[in-house]
Amino acid sequence: MINCLLKASNNGHTEKVKNMLKDGKNPDLQSCNGNTALILASQNNRTEIVRLLLEAGADPNIQNKSGHTALMYASEKGRTEIVKLLLEAGADPNLRNRNYDVPIILALYHGHTEIVRLLLKAGADPNLYDSYGSTALIYASRKCHTKIVRLLLEAGADPDFNNVMGERPLMEALYENHKKIVKLLLEKGAYFKFEYIISIYKNISIAMFSVLLTYSRYVFSHKYKFDLLYYMIKYREFKYLPQISNYYMAII
Repeated sequence: MINCLLKASNNGHTEKVKNMLKDGKNPDLQSCNGNTALILASQNNRTEIVRLLLEAGADPNIQNKSGHTALMYASEKGRTEIVKLLLEAGADPNLRNRNYDVPIILALYHGHTEIVRLLLKAGADPNLYDSYGSTALIYASRKCHTKIVRLLLEAGADPDFNNVMGERPLMEALYENHKKIVKLLLEKGAYFKFEYIISIYKNISIAMFSVLLTYSRYVFSHKYKFDLLYYMIKYREFKYLPQISNYYMAII
């Protein structure tokens, strides 16, 4: 009967699940891989079955052998309604799997903005990191998810957290040439190292340089202001010279 409950939950057989639970079947029994009926239903978008299992007392924080919970699968796959149900039932948004992934990282990596919002509201820690030492903000900056970056910063994400390779959110946004995210990070006081520009100058547009120079009066030293101008003139085409001159006049 264990296999029957798991199979019915996985395949979306709502009436079968309802009858088995009514007969007193344990909703938390696990397969050889550690999956529960709730994990399988969440993974496969069986919203009504998730509701039935939770009403029957299913534990939303059971982890399978890979460390995944129902919330992790639902967050990763964009199952918004299921995420709501799980959080309302007490699912922990800060549990990690064996790769140190947390639901918020799994959700944002696929651009599920509303799920990120729900997780943060439920107490997800925006500064938890995975096995690479990368936080949600590093990934959101790399993937150019502007709305998610804003949500994370508003929730207290550290704009200067660096992973095991020394990568920071600002470095990722600069590399992707995403000026809106760069602006958001600088507004939150993200630390700027001039070496970021030197290493990836070929990827940076004139618009990005304008953002950096605008914020240079707040976050760059006097020396770096002129270093930026030097590299702009050295590495960009001459057609940008009028704009560069204007930026120069703005920061003198």
